[in-house]
Formats: sequence, C-alpha cells, structure tokens
Amino acid sequence: MDGILISSIGSVERSWTKWAELRGVDPVLTRKTAHGRRAVETIALLRPDLDPEAELKSIEDIEVEDNEGLTVLPGVRELLAALPLERWAVVTSATERIAQSRS
Repeated sequence: MDGILISSIGSVERSWTKWAELRGVDPVLTRKTAHGRRAVETIALLRPDLDPEAELKSIEDIEVEDNEGLTVLPGVRELLAALPLERWAVVTSATERIAQSRS
C-alpha cells in the first residue's frame, strides 16, 4: 500500500532508524535493507542474534506510534470509491498490524 495508496515513507524510515539506533546497527544500512523486504527478514539479516518475532513486535510498536506525515496519494479515494466493495485487495509486505494502523 505504501507508495501505491498512501505515502508513509517518513514514518517507515524514522521507525527503522530508531530501531537501528536501539539495536546498535547503522541506520543508513538498515533503511536500505528494510525497503521492499519483510521486517523479520530485515531483522534476521542485520541482527541474526536477536529473536526476529520479538524484534518484529518492537518495530511494529515504533511504526504504529509514528503517524506523522501519512498522506493518501492523489486519486486513491476516487479509485477505491469506484471499486466493488468485496472485489479488491491490497497485497503488501507490511504486517497486518501495521496495515490496519494505516487504514
């Protein structure tokens, strides 16, 4: 949904930066690694010594709290209004919890 329906790039990047700083990982590398990848995979790549499921909850907590600058992209409301209610879906790498917080 990010980059397609909404823009949450600022929140995503701030959240991964905060997680990286808390876990002693380079924030720039973390942001580059995280884009387009599931969070548990990012965590496993950057900090294989940590429990990816526990860290997933941590990054979700950070990101769910950061709603600053979320914007619906142009034309999205009109597009969604034109679609049959039960006949469309969004496929995303976001967790269900994060996707719900953005809807």
